[in-house]
Amino acid sequence: MPTFYQPIIKYFKLILSILVVIGYETSIWAFNDYPQKLIVIRKDTRTLSTYLNGKLKEQFPISLGLDPISAKTKSGDGATPEGFYTVTYKKFRSRFYRFLGLSYPNLHDADQAYLAGIISRDDYQLIWEKTKKGLPPPGKTPLGGGVGIHGGGLLKDTKDGDKIRDWTEGCIALKNKDMEKLFAWAEIGTPVLILNARRSFFDQLKSLSILENRLSSGLPIKNYTQKWRGEFILGPFKVKSILQETLDYQRSIELLIYQDDRLLTYIYDHNGDGILGYRDSLIHYQKGYSLNYKNIKDLFLHYPPLPKNFLMVDSEKKTMKISAQK
Repeated sequence: MPTFYQPIIKYFKLILSILVVIGYETSIWAFNDYPQKLIVIRKDTRTLSTYLNGKLKEQFPISLGLDPISAKTKSGDGATPEGFYTVTYKKFRSRFYRFLGLSYPNLHDADQAYLAGIISRDDYQLIWEKTKKGLPPPGKTPLGGGVGIHGGGLLKDTKDGDKIRDWTEGCIALKNKDMEKLFAWAEIGTPVLILNARRSFFDQLKSLSILENRLSSGLPIKNYTQKWRGEFILGPFKVKSILQETLDYQRSIELLIYQDDRLLTYIYDHNGDGILGYRDSLIHYQKGYSLNYKNIKDLFLHYPPLPKNFLMVDSEKKTMKISAQK
């Protein structure tokens, strides 16, 4: 084949890959080592979507906590958590019809709370041990617990006779008829991804990443600069992220985008604002590929950025354990 055509062919392959992701094809994954079932909750659109073998199955409207914008940081804040969780138990009868318990707080939640002084070392160790054993996390730390998906409807009456949309204490609420379908379909261990596109791109990545600064025991270290690493599948692309944040809130984002184990693009956002400026970097490593920062951010809007592995930390090596969800 003449070399003149090769960049053109690569360009069309890239466009086709992006079209697959944003909905021109039904499958959301180009890989086979991912969950048969997946629940994706988008706080910004108030929707819960179920995926079966990488294909959208159903979508339901939802209501959130009394604070529908913030990410949950402690018990009683009325916020719905954000990040990667699993269904840990099922209750056929609960206060609000059926109930699917979620693995909140997860390790990321515990890291954030420990660094912020919300939980003690003993609280952290308890969450760590439960998480390592695959057990439901404790609910009696300052982070709270008992967060899940339940029925009860989308609207609630107030004492003043008004109706409010977001009424829970941090859970995700569905109409009872929708909850009945979801309850029958979901299994213990089903992954649940909770996203919020209203948050900054840095915070979206951070909620799905693992803290790197740790003692040999696994306990987080509060350094001047904290670093998080993440690895995600976005359709045909693999994305590795490195996030840094200082105590005076200086941030940076590094992204490495791969396809077929080839590094396509490197992006460095020096102030983590989600916009490429004159001090930032965008490097393409393959001729004919022009994937840019906006493309990647658009993929996060249209496609669930599933972490490649469970966010578990090896207390010996201080690295993510390879424990792919099946």
